[in-house]
Amino acid sequence: GGTGHRNPDKIWNNTLRPGIQSILANSPCFSECDSACRALMRERCGKKLYANTRALITEHLVGKVRETILQASVTEFLGILKSEWNVYDAAIIILSNILRHMDHFYARVNGLNPTRLMCVILFRENIVNYPTIQEHLKSSLLNTFDQCQHDGVVDETMMKDICHMLIAMDSDNLSLYTEYFETPFLQHSANAYQRESEKLLAENNASQYIREISARISQESMRFINCYPKSTVDRIVKTAEEEFIEKHAKRIIEMESSGVVHMIESKNYDDLSLMYQLFKRVPNGHWIVVNCVNAYFQKRREALRIGDEKNGHHVQFLDDLLELIDTFENIRRIVFENDISLQQKFKFDSENLNNINQRHTAYLSSLVKDKFENGVTHFDKEQLVALFKAIVLLNYLNEKDLFVQYYENFTQILKKIIDNKHENNTIHIHIQNLLNLKDIFDIFLKRPFNGDETYKKQIDFDLECFINSKQHISEYISLFINNQLLSDCNNDDVKQMRRKSESNQERQEAQLKVEIIRHHEIDAAIVRIMKMHKTMQHIALIMKVVHSLKERFQLTCKVVETRIEALIEREYLSCTTHDRKQYNYLA
Repeated sequence: GGTGHRNPDKIWNNTLRPGIQSILANSPCFSECDSACRALMRERCGKKLYANTRALITEHLVGKVRETILQASVTEFLGILKSEWNVYDAAIIILSNILRHMDHFYARVNGLNPTRLMCVILFRENIVNYPTIQEHLKSSLLNTFDQCQHDGVVDETMMKDICHMLIAMDSDNLSLYTEYFETPFLQHSANAYQRESEKLLAENNASQYIREISARISQESMRFINCYPKSTVDRIVKTAEEEFIEKHAKRIIEMESSGVVHMIESKNYDDLSLMYQLFKRVPNGHWIVVNCVNAYFQKRREALRIGDEKNGHHVQFLDDLLELIDTFENIRRIVFENDISLQQKFKFDSENLNNINQRHTAYLSSLVKDKFENGVTHFDKEQLVALFKAIVLLNYLNEKDLFVQYYENFTQILKKIIDNKHENNTIHIHIQNLLNLKDIFDIFLKRPFNGDETYKKQIDFDLECFINSKQHISEYISLFINNQLLSDCNNDDVKQMRRKSESNQERQEAQLKVEIIRHHEIDAAIVRIMKMHKTMQHIALIMKVVHSLKERFQLTCKVVETRIEALIEREYLSCTTHDRKQYNYLA
């Protein structure tokens, strides 16, 4: 035994070579090979062992595995390739364990690949990279995809094993999987999706198309999730989104009689919301929808303004404007889900309504005020909703202080209406109970005494007792009703007097009160800003004040300048000696 272990060639030829061949043929003999490998490493024959193992594996791959795969038919090619790889991969695990001492004491020290990596590289070089096999592999994978697209059926296990095989051969950072499968697969998919998208666009309108592609993209994701790595599935979905959505975004949105404008005008918010969610999946896709919606509202607003200037119908203009704002709010709430990130881009505030002239504001304010003064408790539901919309419109016209005032009045009136309704319901229930009690009594009285009559004598007797039981009333006295008697208490129905609309003088007085209140707010803002900065330039101070009060009411630079001069006269501020346009705060 000892002599045999001192002869490396004999150990290799008699034990290791046939043992490794058995392992590669899926008939492992672990213990004998492990002992022989240890013996060769003790004899310092690592170089010989590494070279012989590499040559033996190459011989096996070229002479047996390659020939078996080349003889496979087109339909059996992927199955046989997968089977040969599975057997080979199992043999690699056993060989790596047997040759672990060689890997540790020889391969690692000399900078060589360990057994497993060496075996993988040999399979890649001699099998996968072999030109004929390489061509068959690429075409078979693409044919499998085409079959999947046509029939909707794919051999998940086989495709998963093939992908894992290619990924395993990328262990030394060579992107074999990407080169052989993923890149051509994605390109092939893109071509198929492109043809399909053109067909769907030709056959469907915008609403039908977005429903079709929404289901289609979800289908692709679910179909390949069990076959390919997640990174590949993500790229497939991204390719589908690019071909179905991104490349046709403008065409979908601008479809005649079914695009975004048609969805808004027909109040088809469900399809518009689905379109928005789909477009969010592509880069900047949701901005395309937002810009289109925003452009629609800008165009409608401008049309309203031009029509108002031409016709001068304030009531119709405000009604149309309220309807437009209603549509806008529904889209922002239902379609865009009140997305905060869209506030700067997608808005319908004072900046978009800056062409509304003062006549509309004065008219609207007067209209709301008259409604309150004439009483709104008798309004029905539709009238209350219209009044509330008119109040909200003041907020859009940057009349924040008037909006707050009328809004508080409106909430108080609503509370009274609700309380009155509750009280009326209580009275109604009480009367209903009394009527029910009367019905019960009638039933009780009529059943046992039905047909009975009350005699005049009995009536007279009851009347005498009722008038005065202590005084004797002769039976010859006649009683009658005194129709000339008038009570001291009279109930007169005084109808409510409606107050007429305010005069120009009253309206001017109300406007003056509002201006005085606003002057105080402007003064407070100037003092607050100057107290913080101590010294400021004229323009900077005006811009700061306008910015701080823009949420309350519209403000002009001239008004701010007037208030600055007033504060200088009251010695809150002073001008610097070298620059009249620079102010100092006087503590």
